[in-house]
This record gives sequence, C-alpha cells and structure tokens, in this order.
Amino acid sequence: MNNSNRQDASLVARWNLASSLSLLAALTASAGVTLHVMGDANHTTYLSLWGLDAGLFPKASDWTLMAGYSTAFERGVAIVKLLGANVAWSLGAVLVFSLYVALVQSPPGTGPRKQPAWLERRSERVRRFASRALAALLFVSASWLLLIALLVLAAIPAVVGATAAKAAVEREMQDFTKGCDKAAAGCIQLKKGNEVVGIGFILDSSPTHIAIFDVLQRSARAIPREGVESLAMRAPKF
Repeated sequence: MNNSNRQDASLVARWNLASSLSLLAALTASAGVTLHVMGDANHTTYLSLWGLDAGLFPKASDWTLMAGYSTAFERGVAIVKLLGANVAWSLGAVLVFSLYVALVQSPPGTGPRKQPAWLERRSERVRRFASRALAALLFVSASWLLLIALLVLAAIPAVVGATAAKAAVEREMQDFTKGCDKAAAGCIQLKKGNEVVGIGFILDSSPTHIAIFDVLQRSARAIPREGVESLAMRAPKF
C-alpha cells in the first residue's frame, strides 16, 4: 500500500470515528431530552390527577431524568405483558410488517416507465407542466407527512409519561381506599403540636409542602410543612 492509499484510509478511519462520536453525542442528548420530558409529564400529570398544584412540588433535573427512566422502564414492561397476553395479534403484526419490508426491498420492474395515454397525446409543454405539478404536489405531501411524523414523535414522550401517571394513580387509589390497616403503602399521621392535621398516604413532598391522600376526607391534600411532624402509623409491609 502506497502513502496516498494509507493517508486516504487514515482519513476515512478518522472521519468514521468522528461521525460515530457525533452520532453518539446526538443520541445521548436526544435521550436526555426525551427522559426529561417523560419524567416531567409523568410528575405533572400525576399531581393534576390527584387535584394538586404541581408548582408546590418542584423537582430537580436529575430527579426528572430518573423519573423519566423509571417511566420508560415501567411502560416497556407493560407493553411486553400486553404483547404476551395477545400472542396471536403480535404474531400477525410481525407477519404484516415482514411482508411490507419484503415488498419494499423487492427489485423494481425494469424498462422505461410508461406515461398515461391521455398525457402522451398532449404537447411537450403540457407534459412538462404536468410533471412539474406532480413533483410539487408530491413534495408538499411529503412535507406535511414529515411534519405530522415529527409532531407525533415529539408528543410520544409526554403521552407515555401521562399514561404511566394515570396507571399509577389508578393503582394507588385501589390500594389507598383499603385504609391504613389493609393497604400495602405506608400510612402516616401529620401533627402540628397536639393537633392531628391529617392521616393518610404520602403522594409527594417538597421543602414547603407535603401532599397526602387523606383517608378520612378521601381526597388529596397539600399541607404546609412548617411546624408539622410526620409519624408512621405502622411498620412497613414487605
């Protein structure tokens, strides 16, 4: 191998490495944004479903990222369970997708593409105009489809986060309505001096407020933390 070929190979290797690193950085940034949006949507939707103000319970970016990761994992497990419970539909979807891929990858027909008979009888100017109009129509249609696809992709993390929050609220509501003695979640008592200000299950907390599902009022409450003591009602269940 001469020096020129060696230099070309070295340049290609460096370009491939730079491209791989750039792609990895882009994917990492996209994953971080996706997890952040998913975690924030999960947190906001969770509190809003309980009727609480999310502004009272701000979260740091690292907490939001971890919440997004947990949400993605939980929804992934739910999808796997759903596919396992509907094996026939899953296999049918895989078969249809495989047929589609096979058709797309099949070699196209050879020979010149024949124009419609009505267009062949027209003048060269008309045929040129029709060809350009069709190309413009295809470009506009493709642009709209691309815009719709981008909007759908942008909405997916928020939808996944909101869906996970709704599922969590439904599970917790079923558990909380059993009462402090029978529920799996830990029940607490909030006291301010000698006064009991609430008994229930913790939903969220911040430096200024604590949110609970009050078992006596059977609703969610946000209680200021100042001067409030939290007491466990019983030992946790494992």
